[in-house]
Amino acid sequence: MTPRGEARRAMIYTLSFDAAMAFLSMAVALIIPWALSNGWPDDVLWLGVKVCATFTICGVGALMIIGVHKQVWRHSGWPDAIRLIQAGLLTALVFLPVVFLWNRLTGVPRSAIILAVLIWLALMFSGRMIALSRSTNKPFQLFTPIRADAPPAVLIATGAEAAQVLRDLQMTQGGAAVRVLGVIESVGAEAGRAIRGVPVLGGLSELANVLDVLAVRYDQMPWVAVAGSLRDQLRQTEILEIAATRKASVMALGSGKEGLHLLPVKPADLLSRPVRDLDPTPVKHALSGRHIFITGAGGTIGSELARQCLDIGVGQMTLFEGSEYNLYSVELELLERAPDFAVTAQLGDVRDATLLKSTMVKAQPETVIHAAALKHVPLMEQNPCEAILTNIGGALNSIDAALASGVKRFVFISTDKAVDPDNVMGATKRLAELAIAYRAHGQKISVSMVRFG
Repeated sequence: MTPRGEARRAMIYTLSFDAAMAFLSMAVALIIPWALSNGWPDDVLWLGVKVCATFTICGVGALMIIGVHKQVWRHSGWPDAIRLIQAGLLTALVFLPVVFLWNRLTGVPRSAIILAVLIWLALMFSGRMIALSRSTNKPFQLFTPIRADAPPAVLIATGAEAAQVLRDLQMTQGGAAVRVLGVIESVGAEAGRAIRGVPVLGGLSELANVLDVLAVRYDQMPWVAVAGSLRDQLRQTEILEIAATRKASVMALGSGKEGLHLLPVKPADLLSRPVRDLDPTPVKHALSGRHIFITGAGGTIGSELARQCLDIGVGQMTLFEGSEYNLYSVELELLERAPDFAVTAQLGDVRDATLLKSTMVKAQPETVIHAAALKHVPLMEQNPCEAILTNIGGALNSIDAALASGVKRFVFISTDKAVDPDNVMGATKRLAELAIAYRAHGQKISVSMVRFG
C-alpha cells in the first residue's frame, strides 16, 4: 500500500471510532433520563436507533468539516483538542434543529443532547490521550497551548521527528519560537493527516507549491525550518534552492533542547565532510599574556581576530585602522567586554610607512597580525593601482615596521584567491606573500601566512 493509501486508511479508522463513540454516547444519554423518569416511549427501540443514527450522522459531518479525522492520535496536541470541542458544539447545533423538524423532539429528553455531547467528547479525548500516553508517556500534553503570534513557518522533517519538534515547541516556556503552519515530510507518508494538530502538506517535491500557497494565504512568505535527519547536505541544498527562488528564510531546528530555538543554517550543514574542531591550546600558549598589534583591526577579519585574541587572554592590544568609525566600534566593543583591558587605538593607513613604523616601535608588540587590505574583487578590478598600493605596499610597510621594532612573530592574512590568481585582488595578495617572504628571509622573525577563504 502506498503512503497516501495508508494515510487514508488511518483516517477511515479514526472517523469510524469517533462515529461509533457518537452512537454510543447518544444511546447512553437517552437511557439515563428515560430510566430516571420511568418514561420509556412506546417505540423506544426504534426511536432510540433513529435518534442515535441522526446524532452520529451529524457528528460525522461535523468531524469532517472541522478536519478531526485527519488527526494522528499518537501526535495529538492543543490544536487537536480545540478541534474536538468545535466538532462537539457544531454537532449539537446541527442535531437540534434536525430532530426538531423531524418529530418536534417528541420523546427525546432535552438534557440528552447536552449529555451526549459531553460523553462523546470524553470518549474521544480518552482515546487520544491513551494513544498519546503510549507514544510519549505524557497524555496531558494534549492540553498544552501554542502561541498564535509567533512567525509562521513550514517544518520539514520525518513524521516522528516532526512530532518531537512540535512537542518541544509547544512545551517551550513563553511560547514557541515559530507557529508551524504545516509539515513537509521526506516522502509525504502522512499527507492529508495532521501531527499534533499541524497538517502534513506533502513531500519535498511539493515544497515549492506549498510555499507559494501559504505566501498568498498569509500575505507573507513563511520561514522554512529543517529538522532532524533532513538536515543532511543533499536535502539541505535542495531545500535552499527552492527557498532561495522565493526569498524564504531557511532555519535549522533540532530535537530536544535544541528544538526550542531556530538556528541559522551554517555552512557546515552544506558540506559533505564533518566539521573539524581545532585545538586552541597552541594558539593560547603563543598569545596568552602577549602584546598583539593588529593592522586593519576594524575590518571584518581584523575585528574578529581582535575579539578572539581578547578571549584567548592576550596581555594588551594595539589596533591600527584607517576607518575612524570601524576603529571606534571595535575599541568600544573590546572595552565593553573587558573594561580593564589594555587596548590602544591608532587611526592610520598602512600606506603611511612613517606613522606605521613609529606606532609599532612605540608599542613594542611581540606579535603582529597584518589584516589590512582592500578585498572587494570587482572594485579592485576597477582600481588596480589602489589595490597595489594597499595590498602590496601596505604589506611591505608592515613587515618593515615589524623588523624595525624587533617583533618576534608576524602573521599575514592572505586569501584563497592568491592560489593561481586570475584577478587583481588575488594577484596583489600573492605578490604580497612573496614580498614578505623575501623581506623576512634571514631575519630573526617568525613569519606565517594564512589564506582565508
